[in-house]
Amino acid sequence: MKKSILFICLPSTLGVYQSSKISIAIPSIPLISLAQLSAVSREASYTPLVLDLSIRKKEPFQKRIIKAIKECNPEYCGITFTTTLSEEAESIAKLIKTLNPRIKIISGGPHSSIMPKEVLNGSFDIAVIGEGEITLKNILLQKPFKSIKGIAYKEKNKIKINPPQELIENLDSLPMPDYSVFNIKEYHTPRINCKKNPIAAIETSRGCVYNCIYCNNKVFGRCFRAKSAKRTVDEIEHILKFGFKEIHVWDDGFSTDLNRAKDICKEILKRKLKVTWNIYNGLRVDRIDRELLFLLKKSGCYRISLGVESGNQSILNRINKGTKVEDIKKAFKIANEVGIDTVAFCIIGLPDETEETMKQTIDLILEIKPTLAKVSILMPFPGTPIFEEWSKSGNIISTHWTDYVFHMPKKVYNHPNLKWETINEYYALFYRKVMLNPEFLFRRFIRGIKNGELLIDTYYFLKTIKYGWK
Repeated sequence: MKKSILFICLPSTLGVYQSSKISIAIPSIPLISLAQLSAVSREASYTPLVLDLSIRKKEPFQKRIIKAIKECNPEYCGITFTTTLSEEAESIAKLIKTLNPRIKIISGGPHSSIMPKEVLNGSFDIAVIGEGEITLKNILLQKPFKSIKGIAYKEKNKIKINPPQELIENLDSLPMPDYSVFNIKEYHTPRINCKKNPIAAIETSRGCVYNCIYCNNKVFGRCFRAKSAKRTVDEIEHILKFGFKEIHVWDDGFSTDLNRAKDICKEILKRKLKVTWNIYNGLRVDRIDRELLFLLKKSGCYRISLGVESGNQSILNRINKGTKVEDIKKAFKIANEVGIDTVAFCIIGLPDETEETMKQTIDLILEIKPTLAKVSILMPFPGTPIFEEWSKSGNIISTHWTDYVFHMPKKVYNHPNLKWETINEYYALFYRKVMLNPEFLFRRFIRGIKNGELLIDTYYFLKTIKYGWK
């Protein structure tokens, strides 16, 4: 009988935002990381299975876990998670151990890379540190733990941490992601975040060469590595064969290599490939130009997200963003002229932030006229420079990781300049000022008339007002 590995997507992977003010826009898509690791597992002669507990069903998730463990009797179980979900991950790992103590449970993702000792103090047997493909394959090939780079593991009640695994230089060498492990009919993203369902994510590059103080680089590093344009479009065609109708790019730096980004668009056009796609995870405002935006739109990309962060230059400098307010204005001006939808990502509560700088961020959003705008409250996750800085200064007051949520955080730090209540007031004010702005409403009305999405826009607007920005 062929050996198997069971990957588990946690119940709160997306549901952690279910009670937040962005609940109406929560996407539901198969995790690309699990699709990629499933393909790697097959190379190691394992049968991969995915239990996606983020898909809501009447049956309690505990019963679903019990059923899956009994049916597939896996040798390994893999759980990838962020810091916010670390407690939930441990509770599920503990349940699996009670069902079958022989199952080796592997952790992966940001929290595993940042705090492997904390993870292994519970029910996990192995913590993957950094990129997972080579490391997982070596685990499945039954290599001695002490010889496997990029893991921490338990041995005789002690935790051993091995040297890091080198980053994959040639991303084209990765197997195509295996989406056959998902029932794609179970996934549905709200129309405010897409045009067509179901959606798949694609990763065309890894790593970010920049050093923003609120980001961690413990998984993919600061070294930019990219798939070729040919491999990227091959992968798009591969994904579409599974029945997906839209693709979202989840790169940290899709346009870091501007020419490669343009070549991807040109390759799509060369193949006459009809694909609806979206740069979901954010472009840098200083790494786009008119030609790129024109090619994106022509090749089927209808929306780009751009990292604005703040409307104050001193704040941008303080967070090591490396961009100028003028870059932001120029990027949105070009996008609006080309006619591609934009999403502006902002953060409030940044270091050195004041009420005046938060007002400037709101004013900038009103000036640059994005299609949509999103704001989050600064969350200093472990592994980021700001967490290290504020830990040393005593500003971090809680390490209860379940409270570390962007859109409905509890007070986990004392801001140097602002009361926690003031930050939350400006979070609500941002949405009121932007969404209830007459010019914004008029633009959305005209846009809805032109593209036939007026009813959809109205629905989500009313839902937003219902939840309120109190």
